[in-house]
Amino acid sequence: MVDLLPSPNLENARDAIRKTLDEPAPFQPLWDLAKKLRDEGMPQSVMNDLFAEFQSRHENDVDETRYNAVLDVLDYVVGWCAGDELYPANK
Repeated sequence: MVDLLPSPNLENARDAIRKTLDEPAPFQPLWDLAKKLRDEGMPQSVMNDLFAEFQSRHENDVDETRYNAVLDVLDYVVGWCAGDELYPANK
């Protein structure tokens, strides 16, 4: 698993997401990273935009593993996963 960030710096977050998406099964490490970023103070709107960048970057990948992991985490960021959303107070 990728080491988590010391702070929610945006460029560090991008680098961590890139590294995490290189994992063979990226969903769980990406989900853990998203929770860490939230806990370190990243606002929902910033996280949404950040993961949307990676959604766009991977939407045409032949292997959809990375794209699906990003979409799955975005569901939690946006709050479409009732009970497990990252920002429940923002619903």
